[in-house]
Amino acid sequence: MATRNGVPFITEQLASIERQTRLPDQLVICDDRSTDSTLEVAHAFASQAPFPVEVHRNTHSLGFADNFITAAGLCTGDLIAFCDQDDVWSEVKLERCASLFGPKTKLVVHAAELVDEQLHALGGDYPRIKRTQRRPPGRHDPWFFTPGLSQVFSAELLSFAKWAERPSSQDLDGHQMDHDEWITFHAAACGETVFLAERLARYRQHEAQTTFGTRSRGGLIERVRTSLRNDEGTYEARGKLLQEYSNYWRSRTEREEVDDVRARAADMADAYRRAAALQFGRARLYTDALSRRQRFRQLATLLGRRSYGSRTDGGLGRRALAKDMGVALFGSSRA
Repeated sequence: MATRNGVPFITEQLASIERQTRLPDQLVICDDRSTDSTLEVAHAFASQAPFPVEVHRNTHSLGFADNFITAAGLCTGDLIAFCDQDDVWSEVKLERCASLFGPKTKLVVHAAELVDEQLHALGGDYPRIKRTQRRPPGRHDPWFFTPGLSQVFSAELLSFAKWAERPSSQDLDGHQMDHDEWITFHAAACGETVFLAERLARYRQHEAQTTFGTRSRGGLIERVRTSLRNDEGTYEARGKLLQEYSNYWRSRTEREEVDDVRARAADMADAYRRAAALQFGRARLYTDALSRRQRFRQLATLLGRRSYGSRTDGGLGRRALAKDMGVALFGSSRA
């Protein structure tokens, strides 16, 4: 659990952890220089909790992503769950997620219900998971965001790569990947990812939250707006980001000594290179200067490359095809 000025919500989250049908083996709380009574609440909980609780206070402010990784690094168990201070867990969260891990499983992602400050339902889930499924290594949609609050992952992922060397975030704003992106990014290469359609947490939306939410950076509203933009710059930027990811995995291939890890890194490098090429091709389709005939030629080129397959298989998806057909007919419009 990463905390910073968590009053008044942290008490409810701690209580939901204490109600788990499968109690955690350990709770690590890292406080990022809170100025309210968060630390006092954490210490009081630690004194009476039915499982070990460690409370640490950072010597200087780290920011939420570094704070989460610091807390995870202090854990001693085989499985780790990120825990936001302001949410509420279902009583069966840990039991259900732990039961889904097998020898090849590296990450379990569950659905969460969107609620307001008083825990009243807002309607909808985040992330939205239509059905429970297991995805083998390499099957990963780079634009499907899996928030840390819904993740339980193998501790092995923390030692797979250096946190300081992580590439840029999918937010396209220039900052490095956050903690949850980092885990998803490597889990897709290292093993199986399980997507669980059950709601195992209530994701509280409020004005003070600092991580992803409907009102904060990278939130749902902004993601919808981005998906609706007919903007060549958006797809050019996505292509450059995916190329960065490809280069990252290529560098891992060149310096990796373990054969199976090197092979997985090479596969990921190729997959991201192909995905980048599709984004660059799509950016050309959205170029304002193209005539209708040129746009149709570019669309035909994309179709010829089988660009609109499943996003989990590296394609653009059927929704992208419908949108691109409209652009081919009527041209690009900026939103």
